[in-house]
Amino acid sequence: MGAIQVKQGYCKNCYACIRACEVKATSIRRGQASIIEEDCLSCGECILVCPQSARVIRDDLSVVRNLLRGGTPVWVSLAPAAAVGKYSLNQWEVLLKQAGFAGVSLTSWGAVSVAKAYRQVARREGWVLTTACPAAVKLVCRAFPQLTRRLAPVASPMVTHAAWLKQSYGAKVVFVGPCAAKKDEAARSSHLAAALTFAEIETLFSGCATPSEQEPPSHTFSAQGLMHFPIPAFRAATDDVPLLSIEGVGDLVGYLTRVERGETEPCGVVEISACRGSCLGGPVAFSRHLTLPERRAILLPVREDYEHPSLTVRSHHLPLGGGRHAHDETAVQEVLRLLGKADLEGEYNCGACGYHTCREKAAAVVSGRAELEMCLPYMRTKAESLANVILSSTPNAVILVDKDMVVHEWNAAAERMFGIAAHEALHQELGKFLPDEDYRTVLTGRGQVPSKKIAIMPAVVTLFAVAPVKGGELAMGIYTDITRLEEQSQSLLKVRQETVEKAQEVINKQMRVAQEIASLLGETTAESKVLLLKLMKAVQGDVQ
Repeated sequence: MGAIQVKQGYCKNCYACIRACEVKATSIRRGQASIIEEDCLSCGECILVCPQSARVIRDDLSVVRNLLRGGTPVWVSLAPAAAVGKYSLNQWEVLLKQAGFAGVSLTSWGAVSVAKAYRQVARREGWVLTTACPAAVKLVCRAFPQLTRRLAPVASPMVTHAAWLKQSYGAKVVFVGPCAAKKDEAARSSHLAAALTFAEIETLFSGCATPSEQEPPSHTFSAQGLMHFPIPAFRAATDDVPLLSIEGVGDLVGYLTRVERGETEPCGVVEISACRGSCLGGPVAFSRHLTLPERRAILLPVREDYEHPSLTVRSHHLPLGGGRHAHDETAVQEVLRLLGKADLEGEYNCGACGYHTCREKAAAVVSGRAELEMCLPYMRTKAESLANVILSSTPNAVILVDKDMVVHEWNAAAERMFGIAAHEALHQELGKFLPDEDYRTVLTGRGQVPSKKIAIMPAVVTLFAVAPVKGGELAMGIYTDITRLEEQSQSLLKVRQETVEKAQEVINKQMRVAQEIASLLGETTAESKVLLLKLMKAVQGDVQ
């Protein structure tokens, strides 16, 4: 697991991490960023620029808590940059011991012997690359394998100091500093148990009383005269060995590229740091509100002489995979064609995607590290193309006018509906062809125009709506041809009326029949009554 991690779901496709990363160690898949571990330098620059806080440094505090619970003493190798924070070095020592550490010592103790070794190699070989910055060392091993042999064959001050503490006190060693890349270096070293950032270690101080600054430091921690080591160009400077300090990955890549091509000849000690300002300018350094000169001033007290350990830890650096990649040129050209960049004129190199050039972006697409949709000009062209497809294929007439009632859009449906060609209507006043009162109402901000039915011509009936677009600078009218619907509606209304009339006629006829039946029934009933009365009298013998 790398020192830098991405919180899934937080990425919002801004590509700030790609723009900030000189080695482009980020892959975009389905709109989410992930870190390409084999290329990542763990410099932490992406953490500083991510607006969504989607990038974090791996938390190793649980490892250190377990170490403190064990029986072996645990010492801290503290980076001198700690003095730039809110605690003095004396307070750091007291707080760390309150947190359970057996002892504290400045990492710069180890830097003294390492700086001496750099000068010795430079005198012997002519020039040497320093190994204090693990991110810079990783850059050389991955992107400039031919220069790997120029890296000093000694371990960094952190590893050297940890080896001395381990040998002297039989302790496990935890490094505390401003660097995320030190986590990777510590994981590869047998002399270190873990590496923490300043922010991580502060979690252990909860419940600890902040000590007075007057408390005297221990002997191993009183090396105030060694505080200059985190400052660029101070580590290995001597009169007889020249020193050149290169800071920042961008400048490193440029300088090492020229060295690799033979365009420049180094001399003496070449100090390489991935962060501008070296250990005082990293993305996770303390007190970023202070300028770099202010941070330097804090770490340059009066120089004093101290006895220091003369231990040197040998280290060998080998070329690594990753770094610069070769790609199939045919595949790259195909991606450029899909992006609409088939020639050099189309390669805008705007940098919106985060890559330096369109060709670099195309190569990333070929390797599966980037997506076509990351290209802003491509997406704009695609959006405009889709908009044109919609405008040309929609059955609705679409008309776009500005505040002067000048026509800016007259689509194919408008041509068919109104019988006026686009070239005749464009850049002309709308009032020459159609009523424009509703457009004026919208563009002057006097109100909204609800959807309504209007007859443009005797033979054309439309459902019309107009709305402001582009912040009210333009108004778009949409006409939906409902002529056939109106004809169908009229036909349906006629059928309904005829049906009602027929139904009324049937009702009237039924009423007449009912009345005639009732009349006939009435006469028949009266005659039957008379006959029955006569029959009854006859039976009774009353017949005359």
